[in-house]
Amino acid sequence: MGTNNKILNEANFLQVLSKSKLDKNDFYTLIFADISEKAFEALAAKARLVTIQRFGMVKGLYIPLYLSNYCNNVCEYCGFSSNNKIERKTLTAKEILVELTDIFNKGFRNILLVSGEWNNFANIEYLKSAVEIVRKVGFHSISVELGALPQEYATMLTVAGAEAFVLYQETYHRPTYKKVHTQGKKMEYDYRIEGQARAIQGGFRKVSFGFLAGLYDVEEEAIEMFEHISYIKKKYWDAEIGISVPRITSAIGVDHTQYQVDDQLYARILMAYRLAFPEATISLSTRETSTFRDGMSDICVTHLSVESKTMPGGYHEEVEQSLEQFSVIDSRSLADMTKVLKDKGYDVHFKDWQRELS
Repeated sequence: MGTNNKILNEANFLQVLSKSKLDKNDFYTLIFADISEKAFEALAAKARLVTIQRFGMVKGLYIPLYLSNYCNNVCEYCGFSSNNKIERKTLTAKEILVELTDIFNKGFRNILLVSGEWNNFANIEYLKSAVEIVRKVGFHSISVELGALPQEYATMLTVAGAEAFVLYQETYHRPTYKKVHTQGKKMEYDYRIEGQARAIQGGFRKVSFGFLAGLYDVEEEAIEMFEHISYIKKKYWDAEIGISVPRITSAIGVDHTQYQVDDQLYARILMAYRLAFPEATISLSTRETSTFRDGMSDICVTHLSVESKTMPGGYHEEVEQSLEQFSVIDSRSLADMTKVLKDKGYDVHFKDWQRELS
């Protein structure tokens, strides 16, 4: 990494906290330096200040809609893995409309469309149609999490109305990546890591980055993603950036985790990303506990998913839990989540408010 963590102490850490712009070594120091609880609290205070300066007292709420749990990939950490013996389902156009109508009527205007990576994206017309349905229903912001797409497919989705592209590298450690991806297009590490660049070239105005905390050493992963984001920001300076680092949760047929990531280290990494990329949105999913989500929303998180169903459908009618990609921990309702945030003094938005604040 170019820095020996054994010589990083609290003085180095506090010096970095005084900076307004961070390089790789600074980011490394924020994560690896040996610090006291008081210094940790100083990091939290700085991260909260930067978040409020950039985003104000505003939190964005969104909801994911899973279109299909069919997938051609074998990934040992995912409930949708093609070798996992679960019931498979793909929403029809009618079912998509029904689900979206229910979601829209709850007040959501910011939606994330998610799908397993199936048929090597020969189903692009289906995905394009789904985006068009979302737009017709009246949603203001459409994000997609569909895997690493060819540029021409990205263009088709942006023309249809999608604006934000979400892609998790899963792990930046090549040996681990090879170990956990044993079948399908997702085996191609380089193709996946170039996914954000192709999405921007295809017209997406915002791209989000992430890795799955628990597959490999989380501190090393954080450094690698810092470099990935820095590269994209340098090459595509006008692209908006999003960050999400979910921790592995259980699902049917899934090995839970090999690397434990405790709350303090996890929080420290998210706060370090806030200082390194002040303008980036940081999302926290319902994989996390309500206590942790509430705490981090006070510090550096700007976007929270709510009422998530991680299987195709589930909003209009009950769907079997066996269809889900991963288990949800924070199951609070939209009303409950909104009340928690408003009681803390936050203005809650259900659409892409970042554009309005820019």
